[in-house]
Amino acid sequence: MKKMIIFTVLLLAAFTGLSAQQSPPEMCLAIQISTREEGLYATHPTHPFGTSLLITNMMNETQLEVLVGGRPNNNVGAIIEICELAGGFLGMDKGVLTQVKVEVLAKPIVQPAMRSRLSVNQTGLALAQNTGDELAAFHPSIPINARVNMTNIANGRSVTVTIKGRIQANRDRIVEISAAAAQALGIRNSGEIRLETVQ
Repeated sequence: MKKMIIFTVLLLAAFTGLSAQQSPPEMCLAIQISTREEGLYATHPTHPFGTSLLITNMMNETQLEVLVGGRPNNNVGAIIEICELAGGFLGMDKGVLTQVKVEVLAKPIVQPAMRSRLSVNQTGLALAQNTGDELAAFHPSIPINARVNMTNIANGRSVTVTIKGRIQANRDRIVEISAAAAQALGIRNSGEIRLETVQ
C-alpha cells in the first residue's frame, strides 16, 4: 500500500511538471514595431522576459524563434509586438495587424532584468497638433506614459515628452506632438526629428 501511494505521488508530480512545461499554442494579433534592438525580440503580456517563443505568421506560414523582451501596449489592438528585425523575417508589414500563432519553446534562461522594454530609435517627420501646453506626443506603438527624447534635426533643439496616446501608423509621419513640444523644438507645422525612448 505504501509503495502504491509513493508511485501515485510520483506519477502526479511528473504529470504536473509535464503539463506546466507544455502550454498550448495561442492565436493572437501581432504588430511589427521599429526598434534599435539587434536581436530577435517580441513583447508578450504574461511570459517572463527571456522566454523563447516560436512565432508563426498565419498568412505565409513563416516561423521564427524570438525571445520575450518586454511588455506590449494593449492600446494598439495587438497582443504582442514584434521587433523590426524579427518582423522582416516573418514577412510582416509595418503597422499592420497580423494573425500569428505563439508557442512556448523554453522557459527563461536569462535574468528577468534582461530587457525592461523594447527601445525605439526613429528618425522621421513629426506633425504638430494643437493639443495644449503639455509636453506630450502620440505614437503608434511606444507604451503609454513612456518618456521619449526628441531632437529637431534642423536646429539641434531637444525636449523630453511623455507618450499620451495613439495615432494610426502612417508613412508620412512617425509621431504627433503637442503645441508645447513643437514650440520647444522650434517646429511650426511639421519637422524632421530623431526620437529615442528614455531608459
